[in-house]
Amino acid sequence: MLRKSGADHCEVCNRRFKAAGARVRHELPRTSVAVYRRVGEWSYRRRVCERCWQRHEEYEAETRRRFVRDNPPGPLLAMLRDRDADEEARTAAMRMLVELGVPDAVPALCDQLEAPSESVRCEAAKLLGETKDARAVEPLCQRLHRSVADEYTSFFGEPSFLMAALADIGDPRAAEVISALLTDRRAYRWDTVAGDMDVSMSDGIADALDSLGGPDLVFDAYERALHTPDEFVRDHVARDLGNILWRGGLSGGDDMSGRQLGVVRRMLVTASRDPSERVRHSAESGLKNFRR
Repeated sequence: MLRKSGADHCEVCNRRFKAAGARVRHELPRTSVAVYRRVGEWSYRRRVCERCWQRHEEYEAETRRRFVRDNPPGPLLAMLRDRDADEEARTAAMRMLVELGVPDAVPALCDQLEAPSESVRCEAAKLLGETKDARAVEPLCQRLHRSVADEYTSFFGEPSFLMAALADIGDPRAAEVISALLTDRRAYRWDTVAGDMDVSMSDGIADALDSLGGPDLVFDAYERALHTPDEFVRDHVARDLGNILWRGGLSGGDDMSGRQLGVVRRMLVTASRDPSERVRHSAESGLKNFRR
């Protein structure tokens, strides 16, 4: 991305920037990045002019093409087909295929979604999300459906990687299988993340749906969950809806429109008439947040 710098010279061509505060190219403030000066030759630099950055991108692309030409992906693909290959070797092969931009990487990684090792399956899902390739959507959805079908599977394990990959790809075909997760009581279990922060999986599901179709998709999924026979699920849906204001909305604190807040309030009013006293209490507590 482009950022401003106080330096007056490009560290590649050594030309002076035309004006003070000229726009220069680098990845992060005070962080060096690898910049190609010619094909196959690079060095770390912090301040680079736009012209040198454009050349860098051309040299980098050509370097990658030559590397792929001189290092065919056949052995890496063979490694993934080898049932005797260990987890570390499989993971390294998958990463290399993605880094090289090999066209056959996506089908190969999709095959690894059915690997015996959960760690390999999770890594395959993560890498598929990085590719943002729509070919991976159907295999990821199918694997997510099979994974959660096992009642002993924690949503914080493999399902979280599959869901994150689908959210990264951003294809709306994933909305149905992710929405269905909110009707499962495992979505409302809590776990510790980053050592000390307790989170509910339902927050991650809501964020994934928000990235796929916005708040309306999230509320549609919650509304279906609010009508499930499971009292535990209905109770936690009411709690989630009531806490939306405290979370600052969806997707990292985006403000919601008055219409969207009205939808949340309507669902809470519906929940306040639930046959279960437990659900009614949670809904009424949530409605108090809207009156403050």
